[in-house]
Amino acid sequence: MSEAFLPVGSPVDLTNCEREPIHIPGSIQPHGVLLCALGPDDPVLQVSANVADVFGVGPEHLLGTPLLDLFEHACHDALSLAMSAPPGERTAVPVKALVRRRTSNGRGTPPTSNGRASAYSALVHQVGSVWLVELEAEEVALTVEDTLLGVRSAVTRLTSATSVSDLLEVAAVEIRRITGFDRVMVYRFDQDWNGQVVAEAKHDLLESFLGLHYPASDIPPQARALYKVNLLRFIRDIDAVNAPLVPVDSPLTGAPLDLSLAALRSVSPIHCEYLRNMGVTASMSVSIMVAGELAGLVACHHYSGPYVPSAPVRATCEFLAQTLSLTLSSREQDEVVRRSTQIQSTLAAVTRAGARAQEDLGTLMERYAPGLMSMVGAQGMAWTFDETTHTSGLVPDPADLVRLRRWVADHPSPEQVLQTDRLGLDVPSLSDLAGTASGVLALRIADGQDVLFLRPEAVQTVDWGGNPHLKVMQVDADGVSRLSPRGSFKLWRETVRRRSVAWESAELEAAHALSAHLVQLLYSRHRTVAMVAETLQRSLLPETLPAPPGWSFAADSRPASAGVGGDWYDAFLLPSGRYLLAVGDVAGHGLTAASAMAQLRNALRAYAVEDDDPVQVLLRLDRMASMLAPDDLATAVVATLDPVTGDVCAASAGHPSPIVSQGGRASLMEVASLPPLGAGLLAAAHDTVRGTDLSLKPGDALVLVSDGMYERRGEAVDVSLASLASLVDESLEEHPEVGASLRDLMVRAPGSSIDDDVTLLIVRRD
Repeated sequence: MSEAFLPVGSPVDLTNCEREPIHIPGSIQPHGVLLCALGPDDPVLQVSANVADVFGVGPEHLLGTPLLDLFEHACHDALSLAMSAPPGERTAVPVKALVRRRTSNGRGTPPTSNGRASAYSALVHQVGSVWLVELEAEEVALTVEDTLLGVRSAVTRLTSATSVSDLLEVAAVEIRRITGFDRVMVYRFDQDWNGQVVAEAKHDLLESFLGLHYPASDIPPQARALYKVNLLRFIRDIDAVNAPLVPVDSPLTGAPLDLSLAALRSVSPIHCEYLRNMGVTASMSVSIMVAGELAGLVACHHYSGPYVPSAPVRATCEFLAQTLSLTLSSREQDEVVRRSTQIQSTLAAVTRAGARAQEDLGTLMERYAPGLMSMVGAQGMAWTFDETTHTSGLVPDPADLVRLRRWVADHPSPEQVLQTDRLGLDVPSLSDLAGTASGVLALRIADGQDVLFLRPEAVQTVDWGGNPHLKVMQVDADGVSRLSPRGSFKLWRETVRRRSVAWESAELEAAHALSAHLVQLLYSRHRTVAMVAETLQRSLLPETLPAPPGWSFAADSRPASAGVGGDWYDAFLLPSGRYLLAVGDVAGHGLTAASAMAQLRNALRAYAVEDDDPVQVLLRLDRMASMLAPDDLATAVVATLDPVTGDVCAASAGHPSPIVSQGGRASLMEVASLPPLGAGLLAAAHDTVRGTDLSLKPGDALVLVSDGMYERRGEAVDVSLASLASLVDESLEEHPEVGASLRDLMVRAPGSSIDDDVTLLIVRRD
């Protein structure tokens, strides 16, 4: 990625700004100064050229001087303590640094201190092997009581907001109150990184930007990446002349100094020009993070000269933005859980009906079409099974459906589920279908058999902050022509056609789940088994694994040489906010085992939504298996995980116990053990058996396996399991990233070389 960046100091305009190396600008904003050293007692390696503003003497007098010697003794302990923070962390609250200006008495003579010491706010963080100290003049600070009262009031208002829109409006009002900026906006990104102002607090004389959209190019990718690691960014004066570093490159590495986390990092000239065109003289942005991703910004603008809140006020704003992020994430997660529960309920109904009904699959789909369209938010639906096409809702004419299905069948993507919200733009030859099929969610079940969910064109009027397509050609002082940011940000209204409402992630997940259900139903009815076999194998396992903040999931399942096996795994979010983890094994290989496995997996999902106690889930699975497939012997281990506390509850029905790694040592978890599934024996034991509980701390891991991971001919099971636990210890230590550990274990596990299905699910707390 870094190879694509422009060399430091290269001219930048709109044609190359996405390659501008904004993390290594080689300069800082001039209202503060920067010092760089290996440690508090080590010599200064780099400084900003304007250090005389603070120390009274230039860079040549400071370079090589032990860092702490530049400060009064009274603040040495505080600065040393700040330099003991973990790498990559910046001091959350600035350190008070005392500096006495120096006077140079002539060439070759060390400068002497004089006068009274001045106080500065110091922010400290580590980059690689060096420490950066940034100094800003200390403003009149709020008292601790004032700060706490202000923060408490703001947090109370944020957490009391009754809706997402109210929450965002409160955030804008509170941050403007605390900072004093002329305008504060909350800015949310869409799936294409275009932004919209969704809340605003401003001076009465300013025109409103509320509701305006801004194109993704206004915040290029490398800027969005920095917003994820440095959550607060400010520009005191867009017209200021930056202070270069002396020397520009690190004496240790010969490379530019990484200023990603530096508060004083200088600003891209393109961004300054952009703000200047808006009439902005100073700005500040704070990141809104949801599930570890950049979801938006709190953007603050000032119009009446240089301005920056003090370092303590900025720290307060960063805290409030984190509170906003957590509250927003919680509200949106509640909606995800509600939607997931609705989807699982619909899918469970279709599965139960499909298992019982004697009618053909096309007729069965007709009965459930309204519920399925509601599940994915479609206005039309068409499905084709056994060369017969059925439709429901708003759909194209039969001849046009043939054209649409041909495009789905011929699409080069290997994905089983295709989606677009801009069919006419992607495929101009199908643009005439905009009124019924601008949005397509296609499930490719098997050759000649598919399900299409359709959305019509949603003609949308978008109010942009200036014409996003307009680029201005300007000639600089050297007579060089270059493309510059648009000069007007007045409302520019655009009508967007040939696009539907975008498919949401929950709707795409529902489509993947439905596809798997239909493949299983198709197989269970013994139709086109040869064509369905390969698709069935792909669809039985989750398309994606959960990724809750602070946790890493990895899983894989490899069938034996029969091609399709009876092993399976699953991991998904429950309505309670916990995650269900499962690994199961149906005796045998091939399509018969896979079909039985599919029924168990789908039933497990339905049962877990209603009651996520592992013992109860296994009890109901046993009852179902004993009635529907009494000849199929199956085992399963089921666990629930609370991502907040790390609490795990697990139970097993004839399946190998999970391996738990705690404090760097792996061992078998002594879980509640029940008889295998399908024999109908669990009912007699369930009153006396409870799930086994434990808690995972940071660095701990839970590993669920199938017997193919450890069984070896001629070796006792307990010996093989002990060998696998020991191997888990080694692998987790050698490969902190769970995906790498998973790949390692799939190759090195004691039983991975024999002809049996091999399945592994690893969950690790970061």
